[in-house]
Amino acid sequence: MSSRRVIGVCLTASAAACVTSCASPRPKPAADLPRYAWTDAATVLRTMEDRDRAVDTFSASCDLLVETNGKRVALTGAVAADPPNRLHLRAWKLSQAVLDLTLNEDGLFLYQKKRGGAADSSVSKLTEQRFVSVLKLLPGFGTTGQWKPATVGRNEFSVISRLADGPTTECFIDKQTLTRTRCVHRDGRGHVAETLSFTSYRPIGGTVWPMHLAARGLHGDVDLEFDDVTINEALSPRAFKPPRRAVKQP
Repeated sequence: MSSRRVIGVCLTASAAACVTSCASPRPKPAADLPRYAWTDAATVLRTMEDRDRAVDTFSASCDLLVETNGKRVALTGAVAADPPNRLHLRAWKLSQAVLDLTLNEDGLFLYQKKRGGAADSSVSKLTEQRFVSVLKLLPGFGTTGQWKPATVGRNEFSVISRLADGPTTECFIDKQTLTRTRCVHRDGRGHVAETLSFTSYRPIGGTVWPMHLAARGLHGDVDLEFDDVTINEALSPRAFKPPRRAVKQP
């Protein structure tokens, strides 16, 4: 099923067509990627930003595996994005929509299916893991402009972004392919709160795309494997309309 079809079906109609097996996402081997000559961090960051600009929209189906307190839950989902301000993720569990995250010009909207008056705790971890922030590290969102060079090693360099209240995110980038390999979120006291890894890159639509993302944090782990990624195809106007039961987040 094409990703445009996935978005049309999964985000606006029946979830049943998007249900897949509950197998754990498994990273695919990396493909051959374009190589770059190292100059300096500032120059290659501009190169990465130019590459990001090639992404106007993207859509994909995905498999997710959430693990918290020893419990593992497999979900299937669909993602659509029109960077930098529009993003939509919907996830299903056993053919039932259990999570919807919609970011648009009006803000962030969240829907979580509740059971017995409470949201599924394992699904809640997706938001606690700052899932929107994770997705906004993907190509197209222009995040490279927020980073300052930090360290330069033999095979990789790192850049850092610091919030006014102290938390930081440091991303490590392969010097040959200019791809993010991992990011580390630290709180205001410098303690690691979450680590993210980006693997199994593929050349797609003028950019390179990580087909596997993994988040490891204090509140649990999330693995996401993309499939059928499509770049720069027209998206439905309804793709970024939150469901009626979604609640706008503060």
